[in-house]
Amino acid sequence: MIIKQYGIELHRLNEKHIEMLRQWRNADSIRCFMEHRDLISPEQQKKWFDLLNPTGDFYFIIYSNNKALGMIQTNHVNWQGKSAYSGLFIYDEVFIGSPAPLLASLTMLDVFFYCFGLEACYAKVATTNKVAINYNISLGFRPVNHDPEKAFQAYILTKDSYEKHSATWRKLAEKIQPGKGTILFSTQSHQLLKPYIIPNENFEIKLDKPSY
Repeated sequence: MIIKQYGIELHRLNEKHIEMLRQWRNADSIRCFMEHRDLISPEQQKKWFDLLNPTGDFYFIIYSNNKALGMIQTNHVNWQGKSAYSGLFIYDEVFIGSPAPLLASLTMLDVFFYCFGLEACYAKVATTNKVAINYNISLGFRPVNHDPEKAFQAYILTKDSYEKHSATWRKLAEKIQPGKGTILFSTQSHQLLKPYIIPNENFEIKLDKPSY
């Protein structure tokens, strides 16, 4: 599954990515904001990957101009409850402060709110990560049961809040890269996810080789 929009590509995680992702995740600059801060072994990474739910855990490598720069996810999807959890980190420091992280977030949220029908996304952010907190708030996330004593704070983004807070961002993004987005499915992935896909005029659905 590959999502293309706003000049960004999100490639769904597959086995060829997992060692790169493990190295990113073990970097001090990334681990310091995670709940699980132990170094991850190749065996642990493979076990984690093998346990991912193909219809509920969506992890993507973010690409800009064919450069892999970070990871974004919508995971633990509750299709009946129309909710999920989301997260993002940027490994390549060149892209920190660039439009790429925002464009990746808009791309993912557009797809899961408008093409998969979710109504809410949750995020958990370290209270020390002020950049991530301000970033999430700018997209419309709001704290859930705020407790300043906790190391991590839960946030929720509803579809209505996203539409309100992202309107200006999305207009700017469309100026960067106008036109429809594309969701490229393998045959197998499309069959698994077809019951959840909602046609949307802003995205074109395409089928490709059954390899991802």
